[in-house]
Amino acid sequence: INSKESKKNLDILIELQSLASKQDMRLYALTLNNIGCIQKERGNAKLAAKAFRRSLEVDAQDGLTYLNYSAVLLEIGSSTALENSLVYAKQALNKIRALNLEFYFPLAEYNYALALQ
Repeated sequence: INSKESKKNLDILIELQSLASKQDMRLYALTLNNIGCIQKERGNAKLAAKAFRRSLEVDAQDGLTYLNYSAVLLEIGSSTALENSLVYAKQALNKIRALNLEFYFPLAEYNYALALQ
């Protein structure tokens, strides 16, 4: 996605966020996760982390958000972020296994291994 498309997608998601928060908390959490993904893609790791954290506050069952949050914390790289990355990587692995999302097993295991280093 180029920068112009990324900005447009982010604008759409931000508008959807305000609509979703009034209707469906699961949709709201998913929208926050998507905002985090776009912020990460744009190089805004701290904004991405904030969106992922808010998403997990709304819906703590989404294993993929744990996975995304763990990855962005690794990217931030501060000692606190690295410690938290391990916690979220383990939660991602557990939730992805529990939901039997086999496609994401290797990625979740990879994130967990990175966080252990």
